[in-house]
Amino acid sequence: MATMIQLVRQLAERLSPSEHVTGVADDHTATTLTDTRDQKYSSADANELDRKFIYLEAVKMQSRITEEGKAPATGILTVSPDVTDAPTAVTGSAANVSTTSTTLTDTDESMTVNEWAGYTIAAGGLYLDVTSNTATVLTGTDGWSDGSSGPGAVAWTVGTRYLIADGPIQTLKNAINLVLRNTFLPTFWPLSLHVMGNDANDMEPSTIATDYTAENSGTLATESTIVKNGAQALKATAGAALSGASTGNINVVEGKPYYAAADCSVKQGDDADFRVVNVQDSDAQIDDNATTDEPSWTELVIPFTPPSGCEQVDVFMLGTTSGDVTYWDDFQIWHGGAGVYPMPSWLTRPEQVIGVRAFPQGTGGPSPNDYRSNERGSFPLIWDFESVDRRGTSELRIWVDAAGARPFIYALRSLAELSADTDTTPADQDKVVNWASRYMEAETGEQRARVLSLLRSLYFVRPVTELPRRVGVTMA
Repeated sequence: MATMIQLVRQLAERLSPSEHVTGVADDHTATTLTDTRDQKYSSADANELDRKFIYLEAVKMQSRITEEGKAPATGILTVSPDVTDAPTAVTGSAANVSTTSTTLTDTDESMTVNEWAGYTIAAGGLYLDVTSNTATVLTGTDGWSDGSSGPGAVAWTVGTRYLIADGPIQTLKNAINLVLRNTFLPTFWPLSLHVMGNDANDMEPSTIATDYTAENSGTLATESTIVKNGAQALKATAGAALSGASTGNINVVEGKPYYAAADCSVKQGDDADFRVVNVQDSDAQIDDNATTDEPSWTELVIPFTPPSGCEQVDVFMLGTTSGDVTYWDDFQIWHGGAGVYPMPSWLTRPEQVIGVRAFPQGTGGPSPNDYRSNERGSFPLIWDFESVDRRGTSELRIWVDAAGARPFIYALRSLAELSADTDTTPADQDKVVNWASRYMEAETGEQRARVLSLLRSLYFVRPVTELPRRVGVTMA
């Protein structure tokens, strides 16, 4: 996925070259930046870049080029105010250099560990963005700029990428975020009577380790490798027997049937326990629990009915013994029939809803209430809008006729804005840059508003429908 700084670079290159310049420095100090590849003798005019803004990616700082701040004969730019100085400059000879698809090794060097993380190697006309380094090896996990195994034994330098622009670099970032905020992509979200803080039912927020409560000395963390749906899951490490995560108190009606469900995967040899408890009865378990010892993703689905006197339940996602590692995704609780549901905070317009679909359970696993994933196809549910109130905590509510199959909302979700240079987006990089450049090139506020309006219309004026299952007919 594209990062914010990659989008900024591409946007700068898309706009007028006379207004935006990108490059990789050989070195920089608190007051100067040296680039002998792109700035040396690129122009004889010492005033060419006067007062332009310059952004240094490695130190994430912006400054401005001073008057007569370019030295054409040396490729040195003078900047003010000061920026954070780079580590001691490294210029490697070709003698003991070797490269792989993601590394450059120079056995002549003795670098401080990770001092060059965030900087960029320039070697043989290729570039490698450094993510870590040892004393002799610099690593860039994204690989060399041409996707090759590197230039081999050549001279090299390491310095910061930089961007020169007429205006503040934040202007480019703002344009990108405006485009992302007005870009809507289809997504599934687990329909639930209880919406977790930060809409964390789908385990996608970066805050899930605190959105859920650590139970009985459990340790919670985000997990981006072992994932059922989306980009991440909740990882729970048990600190004792029956230890892990809980949802917090959920209001229910005694005697009314409900379902609770979550997807679960465990570390090989470990065990997971999923249960609903009665808050008014000292967390006594309600009906049956669900268990699994499968590393493959398993659906844990519990039908339960709150007993007399039960007004609130809590849902526990646990490891069975101390040290068990379990992974959780797509938590939800729903009516045992038709009912009204709140929507997540990002779903505020009726036009965003494409439909509601049920995902029936697969064949049963070896334990009660566990089911194999991805065995049966989904189908549309009957649903309708119940209320819309932009003033409300839950701005949109829908009525859904669901039963035992797990219900998911199918809706258009606005993409998140990016803050840090390294933040990523699933958006198409070229499309984001195209719309951001159109926005920046618009000359008036009215024209910019039209650009964003046209962008939104691509998603909301769309032929997206819930199609019925088709049955063949015979022509007479």
